[in-house]
Amino acid sequence: MAYQLNLPATLRRGFFVSALAALLLVLQATAVQSIAAADTASTKTPNDSPALSLTSNTPPEPSPPPRTCNSIEVRSRKDFALLQNCTRVMGHVTLAQIQLTAVEVVKRQFVSKVEEISDYLLVHRVHGLETLQYIFPKLIVIRGRHLLFDEFALVVHENRDLSSLGLASLMRIQKGNIRIENNPNLCYVDTVNWVQLLGNSTQQHFWHKKNKFHNHCSHCPRTANEIAQEEDLSDKLRKHCWNFDLPQLGLPTDDDNCRRLCGDRSCDKKGNCCDRNCLSDCDGMKCRLCANLNYEKQCVDSCPSEYYEYQERDCITALKCRKLGLIPHAGSCIEKCPKNYVISFIKDQKSCKQLCNGKYIINTVTDIESLRGCSKIVGSLTIELTDMKIKINHLDAAFSNVTEITGYLKVVNSPQLLSLHFLRNLITIRGEELIDDLYALIVVDNFHLSEIWAPNQNVAILKGSIYFHLNPRLCLYKIRELQKSIRSETKPINTVNASPHSNGERVVCSSAPINLTVTVEDFNSTAVRLKIDIYLLYNIQVILGYVYYYKEAPIQNVTYYDGRHGCGHDSWHMKVNPSKNIRYILTNLKPATQYAYFVKTLTMTNYHMQMDGYSPIQYFSTLPSKPGAVTKIYYSPLSLNKIVLHWWPPKRRNGVIDRYLIYHEETVIAKSNITLGNHPEFRRYPTTCECDEVQPEDSGPLPDDANYYDKGKIVYEETLPNLLFVTGRRIANSRVRREISDTPNTLKSFWRDVKRREISDENVTTEKSTPNDKILSKEEQIKKDDHDLLEERRSDENVTTEKSTPNDKILSKEEQMKKDDHDLQEERNRQGEELFNRFMKQQEENARNTQDTGTDDFPIIKQRPICPLPDASVQYQLQNNCQVREMYRGIVVPGDVHSYVLENLQPDITYRITIRACVADLTNSCGTETVIYAETVSKSMQAFIAGLKGPD
Repeated sequence: MAYQLNLPATLRRGFFVSALAALLLVLQATAVQSIAAADTASTKTPNDSPALSLTSNTPPEPSPPPRTCNSIEVRSRKDFALLQNCTRVMGHVTLAQIQLTAVEVVKRQFVSKVEEISDYLLVHRVHGLETLQYIFPKLIVIRGRHLLFDEFALVVHENRDLSSLGLASLMRIQKGNIRIENNPNLCYVDTVNWVQLLGNSTQQHFWHKKNKFHNHCSHCPRTANEIAQEEDLSDKLRKHCWNFDLPQLGLPTDDDNCRRLCGDRSCDKKGNCCDRNCLSDCDGMKCRLCANLNYEKQCVDSCPSEYYEYQERDCITALKCRKLGLIPHAGSCIEKCPKNYVISFIKDQKSCKQLCNGKYIINTVTDIESLRGCSKIVGSLTIELTDMKIKINHLDAAFSNVTEITGYLKVVNSPQLLSLHFLRNLITIRGEELIDDLYALIVVDNFHLSEIWAPNQNVAILKGSIYFHLNPRLCLYKIRELQKSIRSETKPINTVNASPHSNGERVVCSSAPINLTVTVEDFNSTAVRLKIDIYLLYNIQVILGYVYYYKEAPIQNVTYYDGRHGCGHDSWHMKVNPSKNIRYILTNLKPATQYAYFVKTLTMTNYHMQMDGYSPIQYFSTLPSKPGAVTKIYYSPLSLNKIVLHWWPPKRRNGVIDRYLIYHEETVIAKSNITLGNHPEFRRYPTTCECDEVQPEDSGPLPDDANYYDKGKIVYEETLPNLLFVTGRRIANSRVRREISDTPNTLKSFWRDVKRREISDENVTTEKSTPNDKILSKEEQIKKDDHDLLEERRSDENVTTEKSTPNDKILSKEEQMKKDDHDLQEERNRQGEELFNRFMKQQEENARNTQDTGTDDFPIIKQRPICPLPDASVQYQLQNNCQVREMYRGIVVPGDVHSYVLENLQPDITYRITIRACVADLTNSCGTETVIYAETVSKSMQAFIAGLKGPD
C-alpha cells in the first residue's frame, strides 16, 4: 500500500520544508506498518508473537462483558451473524447443510468469539470449510449438559473439505462422547490427545473412523523457534497438535517429577500440580474459567449454601443475582420462575411462589411434566394414561411432592397402574369440586389396579364420597377400608359406590393370600436356585405353576409396587414356571450384584376352590466372577524410552476391581501385520461376546391361565365321600362297581389296581381248589361272597358264645338277621375307610413327588477348587474336579488408577502390551487380557528433528 504526498509549491524549499517532509515520511511508514500489523493479526496463530503497537497515554478501553446466547442453528451464511457477538452459548451449536466458498472462509467472515458451549457442538455437511479454526478460534470448553442423542458432546460428520479440526483453544469436553466420522480429507485426528480433553476418562469415549488414512497425513512439526524454546525437553518431537502449526494446549508436562507427582495434570514453573478443572490458569484458587463451577475464582463441584448457580458455571450470592435482574430460586439464579410457579414480592424482592391451579388431565409424559414440583394442586386431577409405555418412575418423580388436592381425584382407563403409590405423600382430598356433586375420588376401569394407597398412608376425603367400578383386580375389602377416610359421609359404602361384581372378580378376595415360604437353596455368580415349601394336597390341585419376580436392588428398600407397570414396562424381571415343581433356577444374573425377589402362585381363575399365594420380598447376592476385558487402551510415546498408557475399565466388572496387570514385551512381528497406534481400523478387540442382558420388559409377559387350565386333571374332593359313604341296608358289589365307572380317571385307576389284586388272590384260590369245583355265575358269586362273610362272622360269634356265661340271651332269628346286616355294614364301612386312607396317602405321595423331584434336576455349577498339584494335567483336573492356579505376570496397578507410564524401553521398538483387570475375593480372579502394539520414537527421527535447530 502506498500514499502520494502532494505538498504546496511554497513548502518545497528550505530547511523547514525538508524537516516537514521527513516528518510526513515517518508518519507514512508508521501508517503502513500499522496496517500490515493489523493484517498479520487477523491471520495470527496462537504461536505467533503479539504485534508491536504504539504506546499511548490514553487508558485502554475495557473489554466488553461476555454476551450469552441461547442455542444457535446455523444453516445458511446469514445465520453466522448469530455467532458473531456471542461469548457463551447456553444450549447447543449446530452447523449443518451449508455450502461455503474458499474466499469467504479465508477472509474470516464467519469467525466467532464463542468460548463456551453448554450442551454440544454438531458440524454436519459444511462444504468448503477446511478447518474449524476459522469459526471457533476461542472455543475453550463444551460442557455437555444436554447431549446429542443423549450421548454425544462433539460430532463432526460428513464434511468433505474439512482437512483439520483446528480447535486450538479447546481444553475440555466435560461430559458426553466424541464422534468424528466420514470426513474423507480430515487429518490431525490421531495427533490430538483426546483423553486429556475428557472430563471423566473412565466414562466418556471417543470414536474417529473413516477419515483420511493417518499414514497419508503429516505429523506435528515444529519451527526452529519452538525447538529452541523446548530445548530442555527430553523429547524433540511434538506428539499432539490440532494442525500443522497448532499445538494442543493444556497437556501434561514431560518432566519426570511432574509426571510422578501429578499424573495426567501439568505443573507450573515451581513444580506445583495444576488444578485440572481450571481452564484459564494453573492455580485453581485464582481461576477465571472452570470446567465445573467457579466460586469466587475457585473451582468447585457444587455451590456452597446461600450461593446460587448462575448459567451453570458460576456461584453468586442472592444479592448479585437480583442486581442482574434475575431471581434466586432452588439453588439457581434464573430469569423467570419455572412452570407452576408465580412471581411474588417479599419485602420488595422477587421470589418464586408455587401455584398449581386448574384442572389437570394426565395423558402423556408431557402432561406429567406439567405437574413436576407441585405440592398443592388448587383444582382437580384426572389421570387417564393413553401412552402404554409411560414409565411409573415418571409418575413417582412428578407426584412425589403432592400433599393436597382441593378438588377431586379421578383415575380412569389406565391399565398401566398397579397401585396409586406414586401419590405416597398425598394427605388430603378436600372435595371443594365434586363430580356430579357427589364424588371426590373416582377409580374406574383400571384393569391391573390391585392396591390403592401406600402402606400406612391415610388420605382424608373431607367432602364427597367415592366411586369404584370395573377394577377386576382390586378387592372389595380394600375399597371398604376407605370408609374411615370419608369425613362427610356417615353411611357405609354400598354397591352404588363399589360393586362386588365389578371389583376383584379376577383375583382371590374371599380369603387372605397364602404366605409362600421361599428360600435360597444354592447360588453362584450368575444363577440362584430357589425352593418353595411343599403345598398340601387340597392346594396343589388348583396350582398351575409359579411366577418369579426379581430386580437389581443395591439398597434393601424395595416394595411390591415399586415401579410396577401393568403392561410389563417396568424394572422387574419375570420368569414363569408352568409346573408344580418347588425348585427353580434364575439364570443370566449379574455377578456380585444384590437382587430383590418374590414369588407368586399361578392358579386357575374359574375353579370354585380359589387361592393365591405370595412370598415376602427377600434379597440375595451373587458371587463375584472374572471381569470382562479392558474396554479400550490408548497410548502415546513420551520419549525414546517411555510410553504412557490409558485404559477404560471393563464393561462388565463382575465384582470390585482391586488391581490391573500390565505386561509388555518386545515383538519381532512385521509391522505390516500388527496393530500400531490408536487407530480403530487396526485395534484388536477381545473375541469374547459381551452380550446385553435381557431387559425387564422382555422377560414376560404372564401366560394366559386358559392355556394351562385342564379340568380333566382335577380330582374333585366330593367324589370319594359320595362313593364310599352312602346310605342303605345293603351295598352290592355290583353297585359299587357301577359307581366306580362314574368316578374320575385317577380314582378309576386306583380301584382298578385294588380289583386286580383281588382277582389275583382269587386265581390263587382257584388253583388250590379241586377240578370238580363248579364255576359260579356273577350273581351266584355275589351271594356266595355275602354268605361266606356272614358265616365267618357267625363263626366268630360262636366262639364268643362258647366263652360267654350261660345267662347270655339267645337272639331270635329276626334279631340275628338285623344284627348280621348291621355288622356287615360296619365291616364295609371299615373297609371303605381303609381304602380311602390308602388312596389319600398315595395321592399325597404322588403330589409330593410331583413337586419335589430333587436337586439333581436343578444343578448349580460351582467354581472348582484349586488342585494340589501346580501343573496338574487335564485328566487329573477332570478326575478330581479341580482347577490349576493361574499364574499372572505384569506390573500391578491399583484398581482405581487408569493410566501408567512404561519406562526404560528401547527406542524404535514395537512392544506388545497387555492389560487385564482382576477382582477381589476370588481365586483365579483376572479376566481376559486386551492387547495393543505400541512403538517408541526412533533415534533417527529424533536426530532429524533436533537437526532442524541448526548449529548453536
